[in-house]
Amino acid sequence: MIRTFIAIKIPAAQNTKELLKKLRMDLSGDKIKWVDPEILHITLSFIGDTSGGQVNTISVKLGEITSGYPVIELHFKKLGVFRNIRKPGVFWIGLEKNEVLENLQGEIEAMLRDRGMKRDDKPFSPHLTIARIKWINDIDKLKYWLNEYRDKTIQKTKIGEVIYYESKLTPDGPIYNSIKNFPLKS
Repeated sequence: MIRTFIAIKIPAAQNTKELLKKLRMDLSGDKIKWVDPEILHITLSFIGDTSGGQVNTISVKLGEITSGYPVIELHFKKLGVFRNIRKPGVFWIGLEKNEVLENLQGEIEAMLRDRGMKRDDKPFSPHLTIARIKWINDIDKLKYWLNEYRDKTIQKTKIGEVIYYESKLTPDGPIYNSIKNFPLKS
């Protein structure tokens, strides 16, 4: 069994890298594990433990699904946190609503459900996880950044493929290896 997920890799634009650097410096006194900008991605579906046979079946079906979708332009806007501002757990960059992306994700979830894979019923909430927050001393600094980027576009990116990943957890953070890449129609 291997641990797998389906995602879209997001190359960090220069202004995104600069923003992440500023955030790291400003929040350096807090217990925050920052995500390497080289592995930023939008998870379309976390699968978890997957057998070799399931990997093959999912790969075939993913190829069928993705061949019907065009290149997608994504607009990243807004900073936010999951849980709540008093006890934040995940720090993220948001994404403007994108119907094509939502349809793609919905079709992938339906395919997995049809193959008997247990699925999470939470609604799709596309985002880029930029950090995991253990604890934060100065909530006001975090609030400043959330307010500063409430309505600002951070990055626009065209996405041309979906990637089926294997995820290996290590003490230094996860390692993602591509099982197979699926190009979208250009």
